[in-house]
Amino acid sequence: MQARYAKTPEGIGIDLFFGGGTPPFRTLAKAGLLEPNSLGPEALAGIPEFLGGARIYSAEEGWYGAALSGFGILFNQALLQDKGLPRPAAWDDLAEPKAGGWVAMVDPRGSGSAHVIYEIILQRYGWERGWRILAGICANASHFTKGASAVLPLISAGEAAYTVAIDQYAWSLIEKLGRERVDFILPAGGTVTTPDPIAIFKGAPHRELAKRFAAFVLSVPCQRMWILKAGAPGGPRAQSLNRMSVRPEVAAGLDTSLSFVRGNPFAEAAARDWAYSDSLTESRWAFVNDAVGLWMVDNHDAARDAYANLARAHPPAVDRAAWEAAVASHPLFAPPEPWEKLRVSAARWKDDAFRNATLADWAIRLAQTPRASRKEKP
Repeated sequence: MQARYAKTPEGIGIDLFFGGGTPPFRTLAKAGLLEPNSLGPEALAGIPEFLGGARIYSAEEGWYGAALSGFGILFNQALLQDKGLPRPAAWDDLAEPKAGGWVAMVDPRGSGSAHVIYEIILQRYGWERGWRILAGICANASHFTKGASAVLPLISAGEAAYTVAIDQYAWSLIEKLGRERVDFILPAGGTVTTPDPIAIFKGAPHRELAKRFAAFVLSVPCQRMWILKAGAPGGPRAQSLNRMSVRPEVAAGLDTSLSFVRGNPFAEAAARDWAYSDSLTESRWAFVNDAVGLWMVDNHDAARDAYANLARAHPPAVDRAAWEAAVASHPLFAPPEPWEKLRVSAARWKDDAFRNATLADWAIRLAQTPRASRKEKP
């Protein structure tokens, strides 16, 4: 879009930008390519501007949350019962040694929704502990896929028991296979919901019609269509959309017998004791992608072996404190540096020379990790 505007600054012949998370909308807004304040107060009445630290809309920037996305844990219920694996309740359950080899994960460098989940974990638990938990989950992984939707067949086929997932993918799989086979949870107090926006492009050729459409998307009838099953009164005719509403009254009035969607994000956000930061996520997006990608995905074999050996040497069921101390002290499960030091690096990450030099230094550190540390003996 930016390249097309560079050729025709007055407009590109497209009315609306619709769907996906907020980062591309904010990028376009900063470049002056969205129409600010395109919807009046009547269209926004009843929609809160923020939800648990995440902005739902920004009239000044010209984008408006059309639906909410939740992030949680998708799991194969039948496989858990067959293998005697525990039902998950929180993110750190996927870092338990019992889950080793049964987790499917996504490379954040190829998936925006996976990136947001990893950022949620880092913010929920704090940089040091969050990194350790995320590294443990990745060490437990049997697969890393390039895209978020690619983990779904692994769960449905029983090749993996657990994965992290965006809600709409999970609820659509539940609709297809049934809740007795697969299920999904939003970790209580441990996750956030973020908007997928709609915006009007600068120089939209059908501006008034685009405004009417965007206002309709935010309206109560359309918000009910997002959330209800196909065929339900007021729902879509042919295919369930399985999305959460940006309107509290629609979420609060949901009849779960008419929807695969579960949970009320507005009630859950009010009960959460921590705040998610959109600005922090945006400021370190590429940095976190590269750091997690190098330390946890590219280095997976070494981390997997080290994690399994630590679990044999320090069984969590025998001495939980010893297990946690062993993981915390292991160089493969600690972040490259404390966040206060890395904050400076994140701010310079668009400098390719600095980025490449830093990644090279990290790769050398990982390669030089003593073999005894990589393969602990019980």
